[in-house]
Amino acid sequence: MSGSFFLPGNGFLHRFDPRCKLLLAVLFSVLFFLPVRLPIMGAYLGFVSLAILLALGPRELLRPLWTIAPLLLLILLLTPPFHSSGQVYLRIGGLTLLSAAGVREALRLVLRFTGITFCFYALLRSTDPEDLILALRACGLPFAAGLVVSVALQYVPSLKGLYDQVKDAHRLRRGESALPAPKGLRGLRTLLPLLTSVLILSIRRIPALAMALELRGVGLKTRRTSLRRLPGGRRLAASAVAAALVAGAALASAFLFP
Repeated sequence: MSGSFFLPGNGFLHRFDPRCKLLLAVLFSVLFFLPVRLPIMGAYLGFVSLAILLALGPRELLRPLWTIAPLLLLILLLTPPFHSSGQVYLRIGGLTLLSAAGVREALRLVLRFTGITFCFYALLRSTDPEDLILALRACGLPFAAGLVVSVALQYVPSLKGLYDQVKDAHRLRRGESALPAPKGLRGLRTLLPLLTSVLILSIRRIPALAMALELRGVGLKTRRTSLRRLPGGRRLAASAVAAALVAGAALASAFLFP
């Protein structure tokens, strides 16, 4: 695979053991679904956001937020009318559009969706795909299933890079690099050749992907060996202690302030 979501670096998230990161991501995803108070859920999101900000930088914090911004906007617009109990802030005729219960539920959904997105964004952005497979195997997932997860996570960035290459090639051929992007029906006509080219190139990559899987021993019945292993010793112990402290504090806050 030529594309990867992994961002190389030397931040503390990169040095954190991938097994501990995986367990923390799953734990925080579960915590975001618990019926905790909004300030506690906001504290969870603030902690994950701070980790991304310190380890990956402010640009990496804004990138996932910008990606899910349309969904968050839809949640803020469509959720309040379906929860009309409590104090009413906006009513048109006999229809309550904004109430205290609607605001609370909309904020809860926004915090939940953003928090889960940030958790797995931090995990995938700071973990090498091979280390992620090893972490999944250490948690009991079979090698084939872990490899499928890794290929799926890398295939989307690969298609995005392929689409950018095709778009640049089409622009260079037509000399439209300095012109604004067309809109409406003309934009659809322009997009169709691009998607067709991406589809053809993706199909051509299937044999290369099949050979890569074959070289990794997918489908063989022999005993599997591993050239690469996750580090242990002090690094694993330090990561485990830090993960235990974070998990303990998060669980304590969830049960002390239900």
